[in-house]
Formats: sequence, C-alpha cells, structure tokens
Amino acid sequence: RVSVLRVNSSLCTLPDGRIVNFTEKIEPPYFYARDICAFNVETEKFELIPHPENRAIRLLAPRRDGGIWVQTLAGNDVFRYRFETYDGEKFTSIPELNFEGESNIGYVYQILERANGDVWFSGGSIGLYSNGKFRNLHTTGEFPSEYGFYSVQEIDGDKLWFGTANRIVEFDGKN
Repeated sequence: RVSVLRVNSSLCTLPDGRIVNFTEKIEPPYFYARDICAFNVETEKFELIPHPENRAIRLLAPRRDGGIWVQTLAGNDVFRYRFETYDGEKFTSIPELNFEGESNIGYVYQILERANGDVWFSGGSIGLYSNGKFRNLHTTGEFPSEYGFYSVQEIDGDKLWFGTANRIVEFDGKN
C-alpha cells in the first residue's frame, strides 16, 4: 500500500503526545486520505490509523481538549462531508455537523476552536458551531464575500481575522 504524508496545515498532536497528519493514496480512485498518520515520538515509529467506516479524511485541526477535529467524506465529493472528533482512540461523529445531504459551507479550508468552545469553519462560507448548533453566517449576510474564506485566525483572544482572496475581514464578536 502506497501512501504519502500530506504537507499542509493539518499537523496536530493527540493527548498521548503522538503527532498526526493524514496520508493520501497515490492511485485512483482515491484522491483523499484514507488514514491518519500518527508518529509516536517515544518509539520513533509511524502508525496508520484508518477511519472505521473507511471514510476519506480531508482536514484535521486541533481541539482544546487535545484531540482533533476531522473532516471526513463518504467518497471523493468535497461538498458532502461530516465533521468528527478523534481523541486518539475513537472517532465520534457530531450529528449537527453532518452535511452529507444538505446545504453546507462548501469547501472547507480551516477549522478553529476557540477557548470559549465556539468552532469556526472557513471555506466557501463561514460556519459557526456554538452551543450544539450550527449556523452558516455567509447565507445570513453577516460575512459577504464573493470568493470565499481561506483562513481564520484568532487575534488578541477576542477578535477573529478571516482571509479572503483580496482582503482580511475582522470580526469582534458583533461586527
């Protein structure tokens, strides 16, 4: 089996200290990862962790509790996905973040979990998962952009910056 470590911003650590990223199969029909690649710092060995449902893995992001957020696809369709968490032992699906058959925020580039527990998604739109509910802020007109949002960064602990193709949008929690 041939896999390659993907170079991107999905490098994270697990609660047990392993460093994770995801792998991609080189041969078609799979163009997205089928495994998480974990490096054990103590043993200096790599381990491939497959998704239990053989779902494709497209994006990883750190969680406040030390686990990771995982965007998974049922196939290669990047617009039909769900978000799950992985704690180093098991994957847990988040029902409110299952976008396999309904409108979503499009292609997702980055996930940011803030200290207050809010989870922000930047992509074709901006998504916010807060208090067990998901909102697409682009469709409500709160974050207009004709090109999408490629990144999200927390600034000074209370502001967020979103990068678009031609500008940076600052959000202070209200505006």
